[in-house]
Amino acid sequence: MTIYYQTDRLTLHIGDALEALKQLPSNSVQTAITSPPYFNLCNYNVTGQMGLEETIPEYLSNLTAVFSEVRRILVNGGVFWVVIGDTVNNYSPIRGKGERRSPSFTIRRPMQEGYCEKEQLGIPAKLIESMRSDGWMFRRELIWDKGESGAIANSDTAPLTHESILQFCKWEGNGRPYLNCKAMRSSVLRYPAVSHQIHPCPFPAQLARELLNASQKDSETVLDPFSGSGVSLFIGQERGRAIGVELNPEFCQVIREHDRASHLVGMGATEQLSLMESAIA
Repeated sequence: MTIYYQTDRLTLHIGDALEALKQLPSNSVQTAITSPPYFNLCNYNVTGQMGLEETIPEYLSNLTAVFSEVRRILVNGGVFWVVIGDTVNNYSPIRGKGERRSPSFTIRRPMQEGYCEKEQLGIPAKLIESMRSDGWMFRRELIWDKGESGAIANSDTAPLTHESILQFCKWEGNGRPYLNCKAMRSSVLRYPAVSHQIHPCPFPAQLARELLNASQKDSETVLDPFSGSGVSLFIGQERGRAIGVELNPEFCQVIREHDRASHLVGMGATEQLSLMESAIA
């Protein structure tokens, strides 16, 4: 077994996402949410990490295989939120947390065949088609609007201040699909980006909460196959249970310590998360 930490409301697996998910029973989780490693954008400095593949097809194949297990685990009609950003075709260094302005780095982004330098690669759209081919129903693309940003010096385009939120569904049956999801207020959700001491790119607790409030009912279970700093797991516990998978031992330790601390002081995990984000931002 790969269980790293467990309570009555949270189970955290450590290790490769694909192998860990294979241990979970089919049709056992009501909703899923994740922000996977983006293509050639960040080095998490851990063996076996995804996102550093040499080519787009290799990246999509690896990610779709993991998500195929998520679909097996979801109940029929269950919703899967995927928060993902795009990548520009260039030779930029791929750095980790705290290395963004460092002059030292170990790897550069590989140029992709068939694209000009500076072209946007369209990773979210390619992921949509890869997952549809694997059996997912694609329902909607939402936009995470991070707000305005200053113009990039000597640039010929706009700064990238949004990411895609892809709404997928498991649907097996005939007739009109019916998803386990409420109506959303908008397809554009505006929340400022947040920081974390360890994780280089967490998404805001408020964003996770809005998505899960639409797709998770009371006492239901949330799954995140790339748990990172654990934001989705803490939000998932507000209404029910959460199951997470994380490869990085340092991130697993952060999730465990944060969850334990929230119980010791009698404060909800999400309240502590909000305080942490406020202190770091």
